[in-house]
Amino acid sequence: MFWRPDWLVDVVCLIPPPPPWADAPRIVFDPWRWPGRKHLLIAEDGVHIVTTGAPAGSLRLWLPRRSSVPPLGTVLGFYVHPDAYGQERTEAALRFWRLAADPPVSRRPPPPLQWPRHDPLRLGLMLWALDLQRAGMSRREIARIMLGVAPGADWAESDARSWVRRLLRDAEKLIAGGYRDLLRPMKRRQGRS
Repeated sequence: MFWRPDWLVDVVCLIPPPPPWADAPRIVFDPWRWPGRKHLLIAEDGVHIVTTGAPAGSLRLWLPRRSSVPPLGTVLGFYVHPDAYGQERTEAALRFWRLAADPPVSRRPPPPLQWPRHDPLRLGLMLWALDLQRAGMSRREIARIMLGVAPGADWAESDARSWVRRLLRDAEKLIAGGYRDLLRPMKRRQGRS
């Protein structure tokens, strides 16, 4: 059974990829090499393909605004509409990608990306301590201002001294380029197939 792509959330919309990715094809139009049975329909709104019996389950593909089946080897990309069903549309596109990618990719879904855990309060304290140091204050003065304690004779052995040193060390790393790590997810665990 065919469908209207705007009504069914797991339709994979296939489009030509934009120029940066057009030269490195991962998916090409060759439905007869994709696993499972295929059913094609050429309609006014484009070419519709249903695959059934494949390891990825049933897939509904749509090549919009095409009046005929594209030539074999046509490079394909996805369009995922960012609406309330974006997650479902993305999952369907991933299922198709695992089915049709050349070279093949893992049939097992990859583990989700994990973002590094950063404490926003500690990040703020790090930058505050660095600002105070760059304003010419000593570590003792920074501890007095930030912690509200007056360091005494035991300053060399105090927890406050160690705390300020760690904050300043980590703040310097952050300023020297470590801030980029705030934007990157942690790498996926090795060993997936």
